[in-house]
Amino acid sequence: MTVQRRQSRQVRAPIIALSRRPAFGRLLMALPWMLLCAAPRADSLDIQNARQASVRVATDDVVRENLPSTLFGFNIQHHNFQNDLWRERDRSVDPDVVEALQSFPGALYRYPGGLVANRFWWQETVGAPSKRLGQKAVSTSPGRPVQFGVEEYFDFVRCVNGHPWYVLNLVGWDARSMLRELPESTLSESNAALAKLLKASFQDVPRYYQLGNELDRSEYQWPHEKYVQRARGSIAAIREVDPEAKFVAFLRDFNWTYKGGERNGSVSTSEQFIGDVIEGLPEVEDFSLHFYYDDPGMSEIYKQIPWRLKSFRRAIAAANRQRPAQSFGVWITEHARGVNFAAGKLMQRAHVTSNLAAAVSTGDFLIALAQIPEVQGAAWHGLNAGPWQLFDASIQHRDLRPRPVYWGMRVLRAMDLPITLRTFTSSPNIGNYAGGYDVRAAAFTDEAGDTLGLWTVNRSWRETPVDLQVPSWKNRRVAIRHFYVAGEAGKDPDGEHVSPKIELAPIAVDGAFSSSGSIQVELPPSSVSSFTFARVPAAGAQATAADRPAPPAADLEPRYALEGRPRTP
Repeated sequence: MTVQRRQSRQVRAPIIALSRRPAFGRLLMALPWMLLCAAPRADSLDIQNARQASVRVATDDVVRENLPSTLFGFNIQHHNFQNDLWRERDRSVDPDVVEALQSFPGALYRYPGGLVANRFWWQETVGAPSKRLGQKAVSTSPGRPVQFGVEEYFDFVRCVNGHPWYVLNLVGWDARSMLRELPESTLSESNAALAKLLKASFQDVPRYYQLGNELDRSEYQWPHEKYVQRARGSIAAIREVDPEAKFVAFLRDFNWTYKGGERNGSVSTSEQFIGDVIEGLPEVEDFSLHFYYDDPGMSEIYKQIPWRLKSFRRAIAAANRQRPAQSFGVWITEHARGVNFAAGKLMQRAHVTSNLAAAVSTGDFLIALAQIPEVQGAAWHGLNAGPWQLFDASIQHRDLRPRPVYWGMRVLRAMDLPITLRTFTSSPNIGNYAGGYDVRAAAFTDEAGDTLGLWTVNRSWRETPVDLQVPSWKNRRVAIRHFYVAGEAGKDPDGEHVSPKIELAPIAVDGAFSSSGSIQVELPPSSVSSFTFARVPAAGAQATAADRPAPPAADLEPRYALEGRPRTP
């Protein structure tokens, strides 16, 4: 059977296949505060309140043809990565970390990080390590040489079958100072030389350059015109050495009040900023947003995923109004569960950014992004980044075992179907999530339409039955596999000593859709799940590849199942 379907609003076609999932794409995201323009109409991203959870799938309504592998990406803060994951003795990334990340083929790896990229001088990160000059990356420690430099980053990306994503320095650098601006011409020349090196190392994949990071805020407070001017110089210089380079502007979906400099006290609205950047940088066809969500103890609306999704889409609409004939690619270059800075010292609260509750929050966010076709990729923050640790360097076990948020992403990545279908979800809110629901879901299929996939999260602390409704699958016999990471009934997933259950090698069980096209699935408490429903042929029919048993998955954390393992310095 071949799927007959209608395609929703077209966005740019995928650029390249980076893994078994044959795609590349476009993405979007943002930070707190104010709204933009008119709100979008209610649609499949809006979860309806109901006493019984249900998911309705429109198999003839395609949201996107290729789910991008870059939806599973990571933000590398070079300073923290070097502290936590780099082995100085043999000059390599911890081999268990490399092995764990190889489960995300085609993931993007954003380097050298966020704000630290604005003071990263790449020329002093190549060549003999003993000859590299120190760089002042963070305020809490003196300048030091960068050992996990550009060449080491390139080797790492190739080793994990990832995709490079580079954040350009538009500011300057110093061995002792956090902020020292250099002339625009110096930065342009430096960035062009970097692009020449990156092109030589990655000729067969799109090469994305993010134009600085959050230079309108933090210690920079740049006005719109300064950002545009500094970006223009680097764009022109890079295009000379790599005409196919792709540039990504950072934007925001909130208003900003300048805190210093010539604009101190004045307000830059999100729409003004988006308009000035898009107009001033005609070469830019992509932009980025950031979002830290679900901070424990914060009920503010801008921290809730449903509100931010609407805000993202308003930002996309604002960009599209600047160029009506173009569809922008959107990238969420930093996202994670927030830490709630007002609640205590950061490292004392580090567990909340990557525990089971964080895995559910991150799963919820990624499931939503899959249904926004403009979104082409996302980078979880971070690998590693202080209190945000994908691998446990200093939170609990301190042996680099993957944190629960890693397993939540692994569960989603286990479902490898490319086509995203329009999905409508209704849910109770037994877990009392401030966003108003327990369950979010998205459905997928293959080109032949013989296999259905389903991503879900369950925010409730108890098992939740879901009525899955697929009218075009009525009376169909299926083999069902259920991948999941989950908590225990009645236990708070934010508890410090919660040990999640993980299933990445499920045995298929038989099932059947009813005469109306429905089937019931059970979501474990506090869980992220992937389901696959493979068509079972009638007796005597020829079996297809989708009908055959899946190959066994790799053993779950074979080294980490032990009490612990010694750290290698």
